[in-house]
Amino acid sequence: MSTVPQYLRKYACNEKRKKDIVTFRIKCTCGCETFSVFENVHTKEEKKSINDYNHNFPDTGYKTLHGYVDKNGKTRTYVKKFFFFRKYIEIPSPPPFMYVNVVKVICSSCKEEFVLFDSRFHGYDGMTSEDEEIRKYSPQFARKGNSVYKIEVTVENEADLESFIEATGDECSYEFYTNAFICIEIRLTDENGKKTLLDSFETV
Repeated sequence: MSTVPQYLRKYACNEKRKKDIVTFRIKCTCGCETFSVFENVHTKEEKKSINDYNHNFPDTGYKTLHGYVDKNGKTRTYVKKFFFFRKYIEIPSPPPFMYVNVVKVICSSCKEEFVLFDSRFHGYDGMTSEDEEIRKYSPQFARKGNSVYKIEVTVENEADLESFIEATGDECSYEFYTNAFICIEIRLTDENGKKTLLDSFETV
């Protein structure tokens, strides 16, 4: 059976599979294979929130952060000092939109619009997340260049449903399994034949 994510299956063509990796090209339902590409961007206010978060992040002195959950269920974070002592650090919560990644495309022929990847809903973390606040977030978008692109997608997942269930402990449907991949890469080919990696997203 196909391991192309279920939400992309009607747009996938020329599927090639090798072990736990599947690669395919994107084709619109109208038959067109070139698209305008859009990625989410942060607003001025969101950028300020991210800058404030980064500014307030504690200085660890290049030491490795360690953490554990105490008997009250609270996560404690610390760095080691002088091998034996611990310096406990309060880590601020990042803005909820900070790690949202969305890539959508618009067909250059019929103008159909669809999402290639949305970290809130796709991949293992997105499929298992219960964060309703971030799911309701409405991202802003900017177009990638002025060209239209042919698109190739590579997805990494467990080789089959049985392996997925064994690895995760999640009893789930085949559709859930295909959408709960662990990595997705999106490559673009512009009108001059130049190929670039748009992005690679790890989802666990």
